[in-house]
Amino acid sequence: MVASRLYLAEEVLGRRALARRALERLHETPRTDVLYLETWNDLFLGLGRLAAGGDARGLFDGCLEVFARLGVAHGERLARLGLLAGALAAGDLPRARELMQRIEASGEASHRFLQAAEPVAVAHARFALGELEAAGERLAVASGAIVGSPFVEVDWQLELLRAKAAMRGRDLTEARRHLHRALHCRSLLVELVPARARSSFLAHPRFGALRELEARLGLGAARHPSTESLRRSRGLDEMVGQSAPMLALYQAIERLRDQELPVLITGETGTGKELVARAIHGRSPRRDRPLRVIQCACLPPELFESELFGHVAGAFTGAERDQAGLLEDASGGTVLLDDVHMLPLASQAKLLGVVESKAIRKLGSVTPSPVDVRFLATASMDLRAAASEGRFLEALYFRLAGVELRVPPLRERRGDVRLLARRLLERHALRLDRAVPALEDDAVSLLERYEWPGNVRELE
Repeated sequence: MVASRLYLAEEVLGRRALARRALERLHETPRTDVLYLETWNDLFLGLGRLAAGGDARGLFDGCLEVFARLGVAHGERLARLGLLAGALAAGDLPRARELMQRIEASGEASHRFLQAAEPVAVAHARFALGELEAAGERLAVASGAIVGSPFVEVDWQLELLRAKAAMRGRDLTEARRHLHRALHCRSLLVELVPARARSSFLAHPRFGALRELEARLGLGAARHPSTESLRRSRGLDEMVGQSAPMLALYQAIERLRDQELPVLITGETGTGKELVARAIHGRSPRRDRPLRVIQCACLPPELFESELFGHVAGAFTGAERDQAGLLEDASGGTVLLDDVHMLPLASQAKLLGVVESKAIRKLGSVTPSPVDVRFLATASMDLRAAASEGRFLEALYFRLAGVELRVPPLRERRGDVRLLARRLLERHALRLDRAVPALEDDAVSLLERYEWPGNVRELE
């Protein structure tokens, strides 16, 4: 396809040597019927780009000559399709009407590609001219012709036009369904492009209408409808939800702005407690300093002091030099004690001394060193109850819970399930370089009825 596009472009521009090289590459490419049809398709695209950027009328004869050299049947009809695409891209509606009328006057094509491509192009022109009923009729013709054919480029344009038609009829569900299919077809095209060129391919102007409609239909997960300052804040952009419990949580985070208080974040496993901690840090005076996360559940008691406080050379076998601990490394920033309830009592006692004094003593040293950190902690259990039962140090609880925030479980904010599912699908579709799958209403209803004991992590 690349060789055919290059050949067409170089021939029309009169660069014969470059055209010869492209033609040699084209002849070296093994062909099947489908590949040959895809070559036609690519010639049509290349012609459309040239027509959009230059004198469309002057290109016509030159393009016909190129098609003849390639032995492409129905070359005149293909040329007109490309010229129509160029006229629409340039916003030349009188020229587009003239070309559209010539295409319609040519009668039904005998080739499968033209049988699908011509009504799609005419429908596009009819939409641009405001002739909606006639556009719908051509879409119906194209829908029948495209069935079972391999013309993915035509397919995504057809689905885009269907989505636009549904939008005009205010049927947003139908519009999203067709837009999803258009995005899927575009993903199939992306797979044919070398990985290094995919970003520029997706940014091509011909996908502009697709991107615009995607934005209008709000396929991106909605962010919380809070204040403008909240929307601009760092950290909160990662949080998704519009339910009352989530709005209350956003407001609580906003009230902690520019505070230095320790915060205890509680909630069930998988609710997103670490995201809340990152949002708090992102709105604090320490936002430009590091946030260090200490996974308390993974910290063996025998390594607790060395990991958190550091050690001096000779403190134990193998300690050949001084080593800074996590708390010293986070100086000026924030330390998140993730799953703090998992610390054994002995480690809790050592941590309490640091939280109270804001000083550490490295393993093997007798001299305390001050540390400038703010403590945040998460827990998936009731620490007050654990303290009353002797499973957690009460003094440490009160030190960490300067403010206590509860992250609601997913079953208490079922209205956010659709938004969360959409965000997760987008994230993984981006990772896999695929179109974002559509969420049908019955699927969302099923998700919303489920109890989600594993919360957002289980949903993902």
